[in-house]
Amino acid sequence: MSLIVRKNTLGLIIGSLLATTGLAHAADTAQIDITATVEANTCTLESGSKQQGVDLGHVAIDKLKAGTTPEKAFSLQLTGCSDSASKVIVTSTSEAAAEGSDAFKVTDAASETDAKGVGVKIMGGDDTKTTLVPGGEGVEYNLDLTGGNDIPLDFTAQLVTVGDVNAVSAGAVNGAVTLNLEYQ
Repeated sequence: MSLIVRKNTLGLIIGSLLATTGLAHAADTAQIDITATVEANTCTLESGSKQQGVDLGHVAIDKLKAGTTPEKAFSLQLTGCSDSASKVIVTSTSEAAAEGSDAFKVTDAASETDAKGVGVKIMGGDDTKTTLVPGGEGVEYNLDLTGGNDIPLDFTAQLVTVGDVNAVSAGAVNGAVTLNLEYQ
């Protein structure tokens, strides 16, 4: 009888261990489905902004030499900005009017009819007071999307002297400046 009791006791112990082991490992499972969309921090440059002219008008040499030429406003229109776009940095690799100058080159002055000693200074940024330097770090615009996803980037352009003010001569001024936009 002692052997039977021991076998029954051993059977009960093993059965209990198996039963509690099963309970200890029992668990519920859940599946979480994740969805998201990764957006580019970008906008679209409106087609009318991609190629535009800025006419600085007729400027008297004495005003140019005195540094009192008028600024002309222009803007680039961004459309369809993603909600994740927070700022845009505008740079230019266009050529400077002279080494170390913050003005852009406008004419080669190869012709007798071209003005000499002049360049174009472009200002931008949220307050249009930051100089866009050729080959420089760029001008930053914070994108405020509370009014919608279409944002104007305002600039001004101004004719300035480059080098010796006494070397400035009358004539035509023509040039092109390429602007690069980096969205963040």
